[in-house]
Parts: sequence; C-alpha cells; structure tokens
Amino acid sequence: MSESIGVVVLAAGAASRFGSPKQVATLHGRSLLDIAHLTIRGLAEHLGRFNPALQCCSVLVLGGHKQAIDQVLDARQWNVVCENKNWQQGMASSLLTGFEACLAYEQGLKGVLVLLVDQPLIRHEDLQRLVQQGLVREQIVGARYADSVGPPVYFPSFEVRTYMQDYAKLGLSEKEKGAKSFILQRPHSVVDVIGVADDIDTPDDLVRVQEQYLNGH
Repeated sequence: MSESIGVVVLAAGAASRFGSPKQVATLHGRSLLDIAHLTIRGLAEHLGRFNPALQCCSVLVLGGHKQAIDQVLDARQWNVVCENKNWQQGMASSLLTGFEACLAYEQGLKGVLVLLVDQPLIRHEDLQRLVQQGLVREQIVGARYADSVGPPVYFPSFEVRTYMQDYAKLGLSEKEKGAKSFILQRPHSVVDVIGVADDIDTPDDLVRVQEQYLNGH
C-alpha cells in the first residue's frame, strides 16, 4: 500500500478585513490559491526524494465566497475540493472538514500538513523540514510564532483521529476557539518557518508582500 501525506489548504474564511475574496487575490499574476498549489507541488517533489513511495494528496477547503471562488478556480489542480458548510464557526471546523476529506480519500495516510491560503511566502523547503520532523518523531510539529505555535502544522494520522474525536465532544463556544488549544495539550515541537508572519489580512498587506514575493520567487 502506498503512503501519503494529506496537505490541507484552509481557504474558507470570509476575508472581511480584506474586503473581497482574498483567496483569488493575485501576486504578480498568481492567485493565492495558485501559489498554494505550486507550494504543494514543490513539497511533493522534495518529499519524493526523501521517500519515493510517499505521495502528497492536496485538499482545498472552501466556505465563505465559495461561489465567487468557483468561477475562477481550476479544481483539476487539487485532489479534493470540499466545502465547510459551518465555516462561520471558525478555523477548527475547516480543519475538521479537511481531516475528514483526507481520511476518506487516502487509506495509507501517514499524516496531514495544514496550510493557510494567506501565507504565500512560505517555502516548500521549510515545509519539507517540518513534515520530516513530524514523520521521524511521530508527533505534531508546527511553526514557531513569537509566543506560541501555529500553521503550517503537521499532524500524524493518529492525532488527526484524536482531534476529530475531541472535536465531536466540544460545545459550540469551545469549537470556535480553534485548534491551538488542542495542539498545546498534545506532544508537539516547533520549527522556524520563513513567512509565517507575512500573512495577508488587508489590501495593504497584499501590497507589502508583493515585493517580497517577487524577490523570493
């Protein structure tokens, strides 16, 4: 049986601060969705050198602005495109949707890497290092933030199932808190990932990231 890593891109938010569907906002002619897809392709190539039997399954989670995104989305780029109908409940519910899709699509799932669509400066080399650490240690590995841990995050398959079981037991207010509390309660480690602080929340952020993206790609 082949082994796989699910790569879930969370793109279900309302983008209220951006003022329009930022999922399809462009950096030098490439939408944030296209950039995420290219990053996954680069990661798959690097992981293939590490383990030729390891495949990447790309999963895109949509929610807010889905109809507008569908008009420009090339769904053929993705193994799975799914909709989180409860996207207003926050990132935790989108994570659940992505996990469910990965488990349904891949039987030989080793783990799941979770990415945010609005972090276009993250490079596949750092993601490879993050995933490999997760595979070797068999634990959650996330990106280091100033005072915590956050996405991108790798979850081993057993932690994916644990998250899904725990999520089912939570009340709505607890579900809205997100997945960070789950990560902090589980064995985990962190790595430095370039670009995690350069997320795009506003049009001004997009302008700021334009030059960095051009210089780095």
